[in-house]
Amino acid sequence: MNIFKRAWIYNIKNIGKSAILLTVIFLVGTLIAGAISVERAVMNMDESLRIRLRPIISVSFDDDAYSESDRELDMFSEDWPNFTANHARALAELPQIEFYDYMTRSGVMSTTLYNYIPQLLEDSSGLRSIDPVQHYTLRGTGSTSMVPINQGLIELTLGRQFVEAELHAVSEVIPVIVSHGFAFTNDLLLDSIFEMYRIIQAPHNPHELMIFNENWHLEQYHAGKFVYTFQIIGLFDLTEEITEDNAFLDGNAHRFLNDLNSFYVPNWAAEKIELQYQEAFLIAWENSDYNLEDSEQLAGVFWGRVRSNNHVDSIFVIDDLRNLEAFRLAASEVLPDYHKIVDLSHTIGSISTSMDAIQGVASGVLMSTIIASILIISLLTILFFRDRRHEIGVYLAMGDKRIKIISQMLIEVVAIFLVGTTLALFAGNIIAENMSAEMLRTELIREREMEAESYRLVGNSRHFSVFGIPQNEFTVDEMIEAFEITYTPQTMLIIYGIGLVVVTFSTIIPIWMVVKLSPKEVLL
Repeated sequence: MNIFKRAWIYNIKNIGKSAILLTVIFLVGTLIAGAISVERAVMNMDESLRIRLRPIISVSFDDDAYSESDRELDMFSEDWPNFTANHARALAELPQIEFYDYMTRSGVMSTTLYNYIPQLLEDSSGLRSIDPVQHYTLRGTGSTSMVPINQGLIELTLGRQFVEAELHAVSEVIPVIVSHGFAFTNDLLLDSIFEMYRIIQAPHNPHELMIFNENWHLEQYHAGKFVYTFQIIGLFDLTEEITEDNAFLDGNAHRFLNDLNSFYVPNWAAEKIELQYQEAFLIAWENSDYNLEDSEQLAGVFWGRVRSNNHVDSIFVIDDLRNLEAFRLAASEVLPDYHKIVDLSHTIGSISTSMDAIQGVASGVLMSTIIASILIISLLTILFFRDRRHEIGVYLAMGDKRIKIISQMLIEVVAIFLVGTTLALFAGNIIAENMSAEMLRTELIREREMEAESYRLVGNSRHFSVFGIPQNEFTVDEMIEAFEITYTPQTMLIIYGIGLVVVTFSTIIPIWMVVKLSPKEVLL
């Protein structure tokens, strides 16, 4: 009689023992199947979210690196490292970059044009400046597809964005995109041309410094003045509605006013205006009678003004989020001191802790189950084989080879294993899907609450407010939808493979302890 038939007959005649072994294998198989399913689901979820996630990064000053260094710098000193437009352009040359833009900031003034203040904010204390000079922020762009529009910070309601020629060709008339409110307040239309200026001032004594002198805008205090001509090519509105609920929350009123009275121009225009200002500013101070070195306060104001205006905000889109580390490494050769790459697509970072927690639980359950399965099935097999010592001794006495006897016993257990594991696949799927999804939801909500508190404490990043980058790409429900437990052929192969190794290891050792003996030793 061949070993397959003998194995079949034994399992049928000993249905009670087979049922016990089947139950044990079903239970441990359920745990193994569930743990493996959760691990695979977490991996698939991570991959799915990374594919859908925009790999958006920027550059930020690294406070930790600076505080840990031995170098001491005054943030208002001439030597303070800045991330400039040249650095942004150098990073854009790296092979991982798919799209980039940087925003050079500058400013212009006017005594004939006025800031737009929405009606809701009109009567707010402190929002309407008594300064006779109105100030406006210039926000540069180097793209024909502006990030603030793409990311939903502003909506272009009339006109167009910049064309390629306008972004590169320097002209006397600067194309500009302004808010509807500013245009309406100053009776301007699409294609309207208007002038702004920039004052250069250098004091001859401390009391003539801008921050001490309320008449700084008068001609007698000017060391220079630049006049710039703008032509409106587009009008925008903020996409965030200004309401009574959000208007005065956490400084929103000033943010709204700044956004509504900011001009979008090509980077070359903002750079040109800022460079002209800085060069004239430096010359004016050099020609003044006042020695900058005699006053630490004045030196701080001076270099602070120069340093802050040199900084640019940047945004980069990497072709694949998996190339982020390679980009970090390459960027380290380009970045100025104490600067780092910041992943603005930090949804993956914010949920990685949650996924790691679930995956850690699944891995722990899997390892514990494998160890427990080996022990339980081994003990059960030893217990069953003690009753079969006489049978095994007879086989050995009849001349059966040990490998044949081991194969028969192994076939008996494997047959039960296949039935038990197949049933366990369904049970493991149900248990893993319900329990792990709920655990993941709880972890994600907890992480979001912790992240929101941390974000509230440190304040909004300039990149979110300037470029309009959303802080989180996915809601908890969207992430849970990506967490799907399914049995792919690969997953099933892993489950059956691990289970088969466990059963084989648990069966062969107890059998070998018996069949290695002589027939006489077995039968006695």
